[in-house]
Amino acid sequence: MGAPIMPHGCVFARDQDGLSGVETARVPRVITYEESYMATNRSRRLRKKLCVDEFQELGFELTLNFKADLSDQVIDSFIDQFLDDAIAGNGLDYVGGEDYGLVCLAKRGSVSEEQRSAVEAWLKGRDELEGYEISPLLDVWYPGNPINQA
Repeated sequence: MGAPIMPHGCVFARDQDGLSGVETARVPRVITYEESYMATNRSRRLRKKLCVDEFQELGFELTLNFKADLSDQVIDSFIDQFLDDAIAGNGLDYVGGEDYGLVCLAKRGSVSEEQRSAVEAWLKGRDELEGYEISPLLDVWYPGNPINQA
């Protein structure tokens, strides 16, 4: 006795107990983004493209708290100096606004702990700030992922 043909071309396979399930050879399987992302046997090319495993890129978040009595000109001047001296001067890029942003490497790769410390040292000597917060290094593409230890 052959396998019964069901609507839409699905074929049910029979085993000793009767129907065991749908044969998926004729029905294409839909792969979700989460399933493709979670695959662990990726090629080197794909790992590099996704910035995972040995190609993980690290950066840090930065929150700036300016003094309340500063004019817009002073804040703009501070931001210009910050971007020129602390960020570009250390080979970094800054993505964000006046008070919050993400610091990453200007080219492909990770921010080093020395670069992070250099930005922090530059901020320590500034009179325009009431305070600031610098996060530990984190994965800039997937912030929830742990940092790979090299």
